[in-house]
Amino acid sequence: MQVATLDQYFSIGQRYWFASTRLFVAMPPAVDLKSSSILIVGCGTWGASTALQLARRGYKNVTVLDSHEIPSAISAGNDIDKIKGYQDIESSDGGEDETWVRSHVSSEATKAWDSDPVFKPFYHETGYVMAASQPKHIQELYEEEQPTVERGYVELNTAEDFRKTMPQGVLTGDFPNWKGWFKKDGCGWVHARKALVAAALEARRLGAKLITGSPYGAA
Repeated sequence: MQVATLDQYFSIGQRYWFASTRLFVAMPPAVDLKSSSILIVGCGTWGASTALQLARRGYKNVTVLDSHEIPSAISAGNDIDKIKGYQDIESSDGGEDETWVRSHVSSEATKAWDSDPVFKPFYHETGYVMAASQPKHIQELYEEEQPTVERGYVELNTAEDFRKTMPQGVLTGDFPNWKGWFKKDGCGWVHARKALVAAALEARRLGAKLITGSPYGAA
């Protein structure tokens, strides 16, 4: 039995009373959440990464079902390359919840691709270019992204500037009226299939149970 103290305030007109009441409440025993049974349906990008994070946090009874072998043939993550986009937290003013969440999730993902031993081998950093050809759009891009030198951006004003951002021969146009900025880090491409397999296998190594490649793995 646990004892809880309930402090109650009562108000009548301009007069207030304070009462402290000791309540004797029979509380159920504490639940060990990390021993709870957790079932994940699908071992694609979301399923494998969720299983991995739960296993890393010490959850002991995680099961993943998928009727396909890893990597699942119907998973969008079963692909050779995916763009790892860039979202700078400093460029988000916090005015929209969606923008704030997206920027912070992107920032955390970038840290994982840079340093997590499961994912780092499959991330290839290339940098990125953002540009426009109409003065109005160039100004809007600048105001939204704040691509200053202090934040690691290089201004692109000529066709030669653009061509220098990539290996020789990739960009061959004249870029009439185009202006933009280049940032050499924080963005690149991911070998999605290998990352997906690595996440699933690491989750299994840490104790997650993967039931895949059979009718028993079908939801």
